[in-house]
Amino acid sequence: MCYLNQYSLYIYLYILAGYYIIIFFNIYAFIVYFHALYPSTLNMKFIRHRIVVPESHSFQINKLNQKQNRDIIHSHKNYELNFVVNGCGRRFVGGNISMYGPGDLVLMGPDLPHCWEVDSQDDDPVSITIHFKEDLFDNKLFSVPEFNSLQKFLEKSKQGIFFKSIEVDRFRKYLEDLRHMHGFDSMLQILKILGYLLNVTDPQIISSTDFNSHQNESELERINKIYDYVFRNFRSGIKLKEVAAQTNLSESAFSSFFKKRTNKTFSTFVKEIKIGYACKMLADSSDLNIAQVCFDSGFNNIANFNRQFREITKMSPREYRMKYCTQVA
Repeated sequence: MCYLNQYSLYIYLYILAGYYIIIFFNIYAFIVYFHALYPSTLNMKFIRHRIVVPESHSFQINKLNQKQNRDIIHSHKNYELNFVVNGCGRRFVGGNISMYGPGDLVLMGPDLPHCWEVDSQDDDPVSITIHFKEDLFDNKLFSVPEFNSLQKFLEKSKQGIFFKSIEVDRFRKYLEDLRHMHGFDSMLQILKILGYLLNVTDPQIISSTDFNSHQNESELERINKIYDYVFRNFRSGIKLKEVAAQTNLSESAFSSFFKKRTNKTFSTFVKEIKIGYACKMLADSSDLNIAQVCFDSGFNNIANFNRQFREITKMSPREYRMKYCTQVA
């Protein structure tokens, strides 16, 4: 009798173990399947960087391999100047998505979410980046009247500034020289670089929203999640339910949160993302026809694209392209 009871126990444990093994493999199979369908969802990273500039310096300059920053939307308390030496792809800055290439130069203020995504096959996609100490521009030195224009300039950078009309080789030399300077000479070179940027013609504000709104850490992380999701999916279609799930909020709570933090509705934000991307393609890719730009920007039909494009830019896609070509000529 004892033998039978012991035998029954072994059978029970064997069946129980088999049951849990089946559950485990079902869960594993689901994860693999989900990852195949939505690879970017599991790989997304949302980072709040803490850039530490050494106490003995007012800034730090680094020459970086861009592949190190791929798929990471992040923000930090420092002003940042980013110059692309080699490589191309898409950049995300404060709600704006644009293509970039060699010579791309952007200045960003504190807390502005950003990401450079490398699309090129270049073996050596490189950027030169300057991070300024958090309180550098609060120093009394920069409060003198002679720096009033610089302070206004830095205020604009909180929405990101793109410098299109720079002398690429000359500016790269400024940065390369700075990398080998120390002490007083390096600070003079920084002022030289800032002075050069102040005199660049037609600097372009990148983001239509000021993101420096004193949000706490958890809010910044949540905002970065939203931007990252839109960055990855704006061309394939975004539903409010899906993006709200990324932040663990109901649709109504998400809509309220987003409008309070950005002063615009989520649908308006996505529309501006798509139209901004279309504008960049119209300006930079003359070989693409309007229909190609429409579909590559995430629109499903040309009539809707033309209507929303005119709503944002006050002109048609064709007129926008003609105006850009006239300005270049």
